[in-house]
Parts: sequence; structure tokens; C-alpha cells
Amino acid sequence: MIYDPQVLPKSAQLMSRTLVYQIPVRMSEEQLKTTLEALKKAAAV
Repeated sequence: MIYDPQVLPKSAQLMSRTLVYQIPVRMSEEQLKTTLEALKKAAAV
């Protein structure tokens, strides 16, 4: 599949600002809390 940003300009704008972060399902409560706090800080920037 070839992605052409000229075809979907709004999608290209959204994808350029998208942050993807993989979170393991099996995580200790402490790790989960730390990760969520870090993601909240990153989202606030």
C-alpha cells in the first residue's frame, strides 16, 4: 500500500502529531502508575 499525503491531507496532519506508545498488558501497579504519569506529562506538552 502506498500512502499519499496529498490524497488525505487531514489524515497526514493528524499522523504527523500522533504518538504511539506500546504498554505491556502485564505490568506491576507501580510500573503502570509511573508510565501513566509520564504519559500525562508528555500529553500536556
